[in-house]
Amino acid sequence: MSTILIIAQRNEYLQKFASAGATSPAHARSLRSVGCHDTFVFRDLVSTGVIQPAHDDAFYLNEPAARTLLKGPRRTLPAGKITLNSSFT
Repeated sequence: MSTILIIAQRNEYLQKFASAGATSPAHARSLRSVGCHDTFVFRDLVSTGVIQPAHDDAFYLNEPAARTLLKGPRRTLPAGKITLNSSFT
């Protein structure tokens, strides 16, 4: 999976948990209820503490950790190294 797709999926998880109000242990939600699946991106967010387990397969977004993640160093691609599949042009 490309870096761009990983970042997009990561941001989707953050947005879905925030939109569902799952931002504390008391408001934790299951993956299914927020419209997400158990992927390696999700497991990475859990292992880094951005999404935290609460109870009975419910999780919540650790907002301070999410802000730190989003403020982290930006990775840029070298100029001229981006190619598009012809189906996207």
